[in-house]
Amino acid sequence: MARKWSVPGVLIAAMASCLAMLPQRIISAAPSITEILYGLGAFERVVAVSDYCTYPPAVKSLPRIGGWSTPSLERLAGLRPDLVVLTDAQVPLLQDGLHELGVHTVVTPSRTIEDVFTAIEMIGRSTGMEREARDLAGATRAALEHARARLAASVGIVRRGQDPRLIA
Repeated sequence: MARKWSVPGVLIAAMASCLAMLPQRIISAAPSITEILYGLGAFERVVAVSDYCTYPPAVKSLPRIGGWSTPSLERLAGLRPDLVVLTDAQVPLLQDGLHELGVHTVVTPSRTIEDVFTAIEMIGRSTGMEREARDLAGATRAALEHARARLAASVGIVRRGQDPRLIA
């Protein structure tokens, strides 16, 4: 007798399969990454952070992998991560060792303000939280624009060719 599948049953099975593929044991190698993971709502999947991570307060209870440029690959491997997120500046220090361990990595750019938004998008995609990443990027852009507007209104902007003494 052929087995009949119900549409809800197939959808539940497909969702369970997708969830199983998402990383459940994430290590953050930099404070900026930890804060993005927290902002996305993925912090409960973080199993270790760098020594320099201080936010959110819950990082105090997590294992530390070492410094930003001197993490312990042995300690990292012992935590059995299925994803390590690091910055592009850390690649020369970590990438080869992580590759040898067979650890999946995501390398985020970290040199400009626009790189912050790219990092949010990349981490959102790698954790299955694309919608949350769009929301976080939008809220971050809005906060940045608000800060820029307040700064411009409070100090005045000197443009080329203007006498700065005339700007209040």
